[in-house]
Amino acid sequence: MTKEGILRKCWGKIFFGIVLIIFGLVTFLWPGITLDVFIVLFGLAMLVLGMVILIYGLSARWLQRHRWLHVLEGVLYIVIGLIALLLSDATAIAIAYLFAIWAIILGLMEIFVGGFVPKEIAEAFGKYAKLLTILSGGLSLIIGILILLFPGAGILAFLWLVAAYAIIIGVLNLAGGIASKT
Repeated sequence: MTKEGILRKCWGKIFFGIVLIIFGLVTFLWPGITLDVFIVLFGLAMLVLGMVILIYGLSARWLQRHRWLHVLEGVLYIVIGLIALLLSDATAIAIAYLFAIWAIILGLMEIFVGGFVPKEIAEAFGKYAKLLTILSGGLSLIIGILILLFPGAGILAFLWLVAAYAIIIGVLNLAGGIASKT
């Protein structure tokens, strides 16, 4: 695939970053947000991201060997989104565990993708895109593990942590998508 063809594919990272930034800002701006609203926002965000990643994985013929990772990631996001929406009356701790699992899955996927991207694709996406993907994955993994270890933290602290995490990961993905165009 040509460099131009690869660069057309970076829209997914930019979209992913924008959705996470909006999700994080909404969560920060309304700290008194109820758990039900948070769960619905989280569930909807996972469904939308899952569908986008699934479509991207199914249409990304240029990925060849790693295409199945995007399909798997998209399906996992959709399942997590459905669980969040169907268990909207769950406790804050259950939602914290659900979010932690998502962050760990995202982190592992991004570290894997960032670490094993073929050289020609990494060069086409820009010199910082690979590093930003690995950094984003590492941060996701750390946050996921921390939430698994300390699920009993107050829901407000959890919401602020999730909001900060979403904004940071969103900015890193947005920067990675923009760096892909340079």
